[in-house]
Amino acid sequence: MTNIGIVRKVDSLGRVTLPKELRRVFCLDKDSQIEILATDQGILLRVPNIEIKRTDRNGGAVLLNG
Repeated sequence: MTNIGIVRKVDSLGRVTLPKELRRVFCLDKDSQIEILATDQGILLRVPNIEIKRTDRNGGAVLLNG
């Protein structure tokens, strides 16, 4: 998967909006759950138990496990 770097502001209630493209790629809809983890490198958002199916540049299927 291509690394995507996006800067977002935190609103007055502490919320951050995930970009539509990331929600689409990770199949996140209203009421989807994500894990929020504190790591030595910063904050990690993780989608629990997800499989992402996409095609590579050669048209082959790629399966990514979360």
